[in-house]
Amino acid sequence: PEHDSVYGYKLSSLSIDELRAKHFAKLEEQGICYLDHAGTTLPSEVQLQESFSLLTDNIMGNPHSGSPSSQCATALVDNARKEVLQWFGTNELEYTVIFTAGSTASLKLVAETFPFSPASIFRQTISNHTSCVGMRHYALSQGAEVKVVDNNDEIILATLPSPVHSDALENGSEANHLFVYPAESNFSG
Repeated sequence: PEHDSVYGYKLSSLSIDELRAKHFAKLEEQGICYLDHAGTTLPSEVQLQESFSLLTDNIMGNPHSGSPSSQCATALVDNARKEVLQWFGTNELEYTVIFTAGSTASLKLVAETFPFSPASIFRQTISNHTSCVGMRHYALSQGAEVKVVDNNDEIILATLPSPVHSDALENGSEANHLFVYPAESNFSG
């Protein structure tokens, strides 16, 4: 989808140097070139100022309760979900947005709830987020076969067979399969 943004900053007409000066002046002041955005990106100074104002100007309770203090938090969470769906060009009728503490919590949630069966295949690249390795346990515990491939998904480097996987395939069982491809590798970046 088309997005009204430059460098990820909504409605920005600023050049990259202007963005850096406005949002990340500390980098320039301290002479730092920060490159670890895949692991932990820096909050911009504008984000910090707006977050501080939001937290000092409002009373926010648990977004899952019905109390007056929770209404602000509930509205913010609901709006954030809608913005994520809009970014991907979809809506809440097609998808659900779930916020977690981070990638490890997200991957664990997927692994624990994915409908693996003995006819399933769990495929992951050799260079991957560390938590993806732990996902294999859930697939194998449900009888799925695990395949580790190169990062182009062309060469199978290892197969962890399940004793019931081949029987399920011979019986023509339908299955869900999961392919995990990293946005970040803890080994190679």
